[in-house]
Amino acid sequence: QPTNSPTAQPTNSPTVQPTNSPTAQPTNSPTAQPTHVPTAAPTPSLIVGETGRIQLSNTVDMGFVANIDFRHNYNNPVVVAFINTRGGGESVSARIRAVSSSGCQLFMQEPDRGSHAAEWVSYIVVESGRNTLEG
Repeated sequence: QPTNSPTAQPTNSPTVQPTNSPTAQPTNSPTAQPTHVPTAAPTPSLIVGETGRIQLSNTVDMGFVANIDFRHNYNNPVVVAFINTRGGGESVSARIRAVSSSGCQLFMQEPDRGSHAAEWVSYIVVESGRNTLEG
C-alpha cells in the first residue's frame, strides 16, 4: 500500500508499490518499481578527476621540483604527467613523486641528469579504479 508522506527512516527493503512522495533520505537499495518523484536529497556528484598545467623552469637535478595541490581530495589518486613543449635540445621526461590525497610533486629529468630549458607540463589526476566519464 503506497504511503502519502515520507517515512522517518530509509527502509532496508524495497516497497511493493511506488510511493506518492519522496522519502526523507535516499534508500540503501532500489525500490521494486521506479518512484514518480525523486528523493528529497540529490545524489552528490562524484569527482572523477582533474587536469592541470604548469611551467617547469629546470630539472630535478638542478633542484627544481614543483608542489602541486589538487583542487579536490582523492582516496587513491593516480597521476599522469607529460611534456607539452620542446624548449630544449635534449629529451626530458616528466616525473611524479610524493603522491597524496591532496597533491604531489612534479619535476622534469633528463637522461644525462643535466639542466634543461623551461617546458610546459600537463597532468591528469583521477581516482584509482574503474570510472565513467559523462559528457
